[in-house]
Amino acid sequence: MCISDCKPECFLSASPVPSAVFAAVEVIVSNSQERVVLECRVGTFTNLAWKHNDQLIQSLNNRNLPRKGTPKSTQSKCVLDRLEIPSVMAQDTGTFTCIADGKTKEFKLLVVSVGSSPPELHSGSKATLQCVVNTGKPLSPKPTVQWIRPDGVPHPAKGPAHLYPVTASDSGVWVCSFLYEGRTYNSSLHVRVKGAVQQLCRVFDFCGPGEEPGPAQFHWWLWVAIGAGSFLVLLMLVCISVLIRRNRRRKVKVRGQSSHLRCSWTSCSVFS
Repeated sequence: MCISDCKPECFLSASPVPSAVFAAVEVIVSNSQERVVLECRVGTFTNLAWKHNDQLIQSLNNRNLPRKGTPKSTQSKCVLDRLEIPSVMAQDTGTFTCIADGKTKEFKLLVVSVGSSPPELHSGSKATLQCVVNTGKPLSPKPTVQWIRPDGVPHPAKGPAHLYPVTASDSGVWVCSFLYEGRTYNSSLHVRVKGAVQQLCRVFDFCGPGEEPGPAQFHWWLWVAIGAGSFLVLLMLVCISVLIRRNRRRKVKVRGQSSHLRCSWTSCSVFS
C-alpha cells in the first residue's frame, strides 16, 4: 500500500477545515486488482495516522514527514490525507481508520472477486460465473450474491450463475448484487461470448497469441480460399444459367419442327 503523490506545498494552499466530528463508516466496494483511494478529507493537521484493522500503517506530522509505521509501510509515501492502494487484494479487506488530531474516520473496504470458469466463454459450451465477497470477517458467512443478466433480468438461482448452453445473449455486463449490513452493493463483470469465427481462430490459428480474432488478422491463405470458393460458386451459377437457357431453346426448336411436320402431312392429304 502507498500514499498518493502530492507535493508538500499542498499544505500551504489547503484551506483550513474546522475540527469537526467525521462522518459515519464509509463502505467502499472494489473488485480485486483495482485501484482504491481513501480520502480522510481534512485540510491542515498536526498529526495524522492511518490504520488497517488496528495495525498502524503510517503516521505523519504537519510537514508531511513520516514518523513511524509498520515494516510493510516503509516504502509508502504519506502525503496529505489520502491513502492509495494501487492493486487491491483479498487481504486488504477490512477497516481502514484515519486519525487526524484526535478525530477519526473509518472506511470499510469490501473486496469482491468476480470471474468466469472457464475464463473464455464459447457459444454452446458450459460456464459458471463466480462472485465472492470478502468482508474481513473470516468467521462470518459471506453475503449471498445475486447475478443480474445484461438485459437486467435476475439470474434464476442465487450464488454462482451456471450457464448452459452459453449463448450470444450472455454477452455484456453482468452485475453481482449483494446485501451487506442492510444496504445493497453491486460489482460488475464484463462477459464476452466467442462465436464460430473465434472458435475457428483457436482451431486453425488465424491470429497470434494474445490477440483477439478479427477479419484483419486472418492469414492471406484464408482470404485466397474465401475468394476461390466465391469464384467457384459464381462459376457454377453461370453454368447452370447457360444450361437452362440451352434447354429452353432446344424445347422451342423441337416444338417448331413438330408443328411444321403436322402441317405438311395435312396438306398432302387434302390434295391427294
